[in-house]
Amino acid sequence: MNTWNKLITISNDYQKSLVSEVKRQNGIYYTHPDLAYFIMKNMFSTTKLLNEKHIWSLSFLEPCGGLGSFVFAYLRVIKEQFNLTKNQALNLIHNIYYCESDKVAAKKYRSLLKLFAKEYFDINICSKDTNIGGALIYDLYSQHPAEYKPISSYFSKNQFDIIVTNPPYKNLRAEKRQFADIHNFLNVKENYAQIKNDASSRFPMSPKGGANLYKYFSEEIMSQYSHPGSRIALLIPSTILTDKTCSLLRKYVISKDLTTVGYIPELSYAVDAKQSLSYLTMINQKSISNHGIHVIIHKDHTYSHSYVHKQQLINNSHDNSIIITDEHNYEILNLLEQSPKLKDLDFILNQRGELDISLNKNFITENPTSLKLIKGRNIHKYKMDGENVLYVKPSFLKHSKKARYTQNFRIACQQIVNIDKKDRLIFSLIPPKHILGNSCNFLSISENRFGIDLFFLLGVLNSNIVNWYFKLFSSNSHVNNYQIDLLPLPIVSLKQVTELSSLVKEMVSNPSIELNKKINQKVVNYFQNSKNTIKDISQGQKQKMNKPEKAKNVQLSLLTPFEDGISEIAQNKKMEVRSAIDNHLLLNNTTYKLSDLDMQMVKSIPEGGNWQNIPDKIVQKSKRLQGIVKSGGRTTLYGRLKYNNPSYTITTYFNRPGNGCYIHPVKDRVITTREAARLQSFPDSYYFFGNQRDKLNQIGNAVPPIIGFQLGKQLKEQLHVSNAVELFAGAGGMFYGMKEAGIKHIIANDIDKSACITLKINNPETDVLCGDINDELIQHEIISKAIKEKADIIAGGPPCQGFSLAGFRRDDDPRNKLFKQFYKIVKGVTPKAFIFENVPGLLSYKSGKTYNEIKQVFKDLNYNVMGEQLMFNEYAVPQKRIRVIIIGIRNDLNVDPESLYPTKTTQNHFISVSDAISNIEDIEHNRLVKVPQSEGLYQQFIQNEISIQQYMNTITNQNY
Repeated sequence: MNTWNKLITISNDYQKSLVSEVKRQNGIYYTHPDLAYFIMKNMFSTTKLLNEKHIWSLSFLEPCGGLGSFVFAYLRVIKEQFNLTKNQALNLIHNIYYCESDKVAAKKYRSLLKLFAKEYFDINICSKDTNIGGALIYDLYSQHPAEYKPISSYFSKNQFDIIVTNPPYKNLRAEKRQFADIHNFLNVKENYAQIKNDASSRFPMSPKGGANLYKYFSEEIMSQYSHPGSRIALLIPSTILTDKTCSLLRKYVISKDLTTVGYIPELSYAVDAKQSLSYLTMINQKSISNHGIHVIIHKDHTYSHSYVHKQQLINNSHDNSIIITDEHNYEILNLLEQSPKLKDLDFILNQRGELDISLNKNFITENPTSLKLIKGRNIHKYKMDGENVLYVKPSFLKHSKKARYTQNFRIACQQIVNIDKKDRLIFSLIPPKHILGNSCNFLSISENRFGIDLFFLLGVLNSNIVNWYFKLFSSNSHVNNYQIDLLPLPIVSLKQVTELSSLVKEMVSNPSIELNKKINQKVVNYFQNSKNTIKDISQGQKQKMNKPEKAKNVQLSLLTPFEDGISEIAQNKKMEVRSAIDNHLLLNNTTYKLSDLDMQMVKSIPEGGNWQNIPDKIVQKSKRLQGIVKSGGRTTLYGRLKYNNPSYTITTYFNRPGNGCYIHPVKDRVITTREAARLQSFPDSYYFFGNQRDKLNQIGNAVPPIIGFQLGKQLKEQLHVSNAVELFAGAGGMFYGMKEAGIKHIIANDIDKSACITLKINNPETDVLCGDINDELIQHEIISKAIKEKADIIAGGPPCQGFSLAGFRRDDDPRNKLFKQFYKIVKGVTPKAFIFENVPGLLSYKSGKTYNEIKQVFKDLNYNVMGEQLMFNEYAVPQKRIRVIIIGIRNDLNVDPESLYPTKTTQNHFISVSDAISNIEDIEHNRLVKVPQSEGLYQQFIQNEISIQQYMNTITNQNY
């Protein structure tokens, strides 16, 4: 193993060894060495370091060093780009300065530095050749964390030619819920207060609101550690790009000669942080007015690159936000910026909801009054939730300064919407005599010369293009009034206002996806042909309006509701998949890399063994294993499969040896993606789309297609069903099995985009609707299409563990939301049957109360319901997977649902792991290779040599 790979392994193992609490409390997130190398190569290129003739003489600082990934990336680039003598290499090492508060990490860094010096430059170094310091700025590990730590504490040098770091992302706010001990909480809270007091004078660009160590380090590096001409690279949270609390620091950043802005999405392989990140490279010199800046957007292990003028990248109207988007989208942004903002229009009022839920709780009552209370969770696109059980006492109006607004129609949105949600802006029409809680924002409108009314405003603010605009500038889950103020509004003719208002009124009363598309298209057209600019509005122009030059057409791919280009992506991928299948190549032939410690564990476990077989000397290296040994964990943990038995349940974590029984029977690795798919009974021709986590989820959450086939056959033969709707479809296990049984799917729905693409690739004939089933537009589309095309079965897998009959009758009980949507669609369609799969234990959950209440709500719809627990290895699947299958049959059909469950076929002779995967154990992984010849009946089915019907016929006839 070369030293670079050793660094990657040590970094992974060390991160795993750190207690999550320690990482969280100190803001520790290690950079993957490959990302450090990518950033370093970019920095050398864009800041002209490659032109330095005496690179070895430049001073390099890593102030938050960790294991030294950036230092070693720096050495690697120099090795590749410069030809140094041994003396020059030694000078290079002498000019590297490293600081780190974690003494264990610093010790590992020192050892690795010796290895890199030897491998890259063939020099031997000792301690006197290195510059290693401790914590800088504030040391959260110390007994006096508020004591400022200058760099002069460690080195005589305090300014450097090159500074690169990934500082700690530590928000200095103590939250009581994160502490088990109240005294510890109070102590930490006091420490943070002292740090913020000290920092307020040291770091003027990092205000107390939103105080974070990464901000302090960024400011210190740019203002203290660097000199004119220094090169700087910072890997920090992406909040630096748009967040209001970062506006002063961001202004300082863009005053520099910024050369690259990179964006890394949340949960990337590159940094073990649950937030999106950005990296900024710059030269500490005055910014050139409108030079080009490299914009790099990472996704998984790939990236896109564009070269953007600074004037496009920096948005002055949004506190100098740095906008990262695809290259063509800057044109769209420029188009929207031509229209006035809501704050420029004096006839629009933008306010927070009038009732503070905490301070005014004495005005809230369950007894009906003339005033209904609306909270954020009641707000949906275009119209509110159904009836709400909470009311407001009329006396509240006397205490509210905003009481007059409650007498008229308004529109309102949620004040907090998860940052990952597709639709962040969701506005609803609010009738008079409805009181808005402070979890809502509202807009009201007065008469104006443009004829703009609430319905026009509602259509524009609910449009995809304005939602996209908002998301560009949003860095957290809040929807603040100041952000709403900055939303653009097209100014168009009175005729156009009336046209859009009419469509929106229809949308409020009778929502549909087609109507939503029309509204979205009109809004785009209006922005493209808006007759007034901000300047026109401010100058008070009236009816005579200047029409600007015709704007370029907007890329409408942004505006397609729900599908998000799924059909196009699936079609392009389908051609590639078809080619691989025609050439007998194995799809999704992916293995998973394990750490050195994982490999030691794997090698010690025999076929059929588990954690109990791991030697104590290895157990002592893992705190998790020590905990399992102490408590006596499940025998499937760290399990190795047995070739002659079925596998245990394939979950969404089959890439990790410690989360179940996923170690290959005879190979020292976990099972591959394709092996897991085979154990789930997906044929080799079934392709899974997405990143690693997407594929793990799709396979691990699926119903085995063989089970779907057997259930589908029973339904088709006994009920003569032919058309199905699939909800919570996932990758399509149940779907594909029922399709093979001869059932046509009218429409399928899931919220996960990658799963929907997988579904569409493998089932191109089906209409796949990607979106949240809680969205009324999605529900309306499903029900309308199901009724029109006469769906006679609805299948799916809604979660039910939070279900209660009492909560089911409350509109605002979040535990029932997804199950309730399944119920609503069954109620709206009234198919012959419905079927859904759920986790084992549902039948006995809460002593059977949950199951009985589920039966009751469907009994009220005239369905006879039964649930049965199936062990899938008894039904020709090579996996001991237990699931509950619930079947409901409409009463007028006089069919007992018990008769629709399949007959056990392999209870005496199971299909084994060997039957499923033996012929692919030796193939090369992570590339397309020829599928080896099948070995036995199951593999003949898996490799599409026989149909699923032929497979089941043979199983039945051989009397397994």
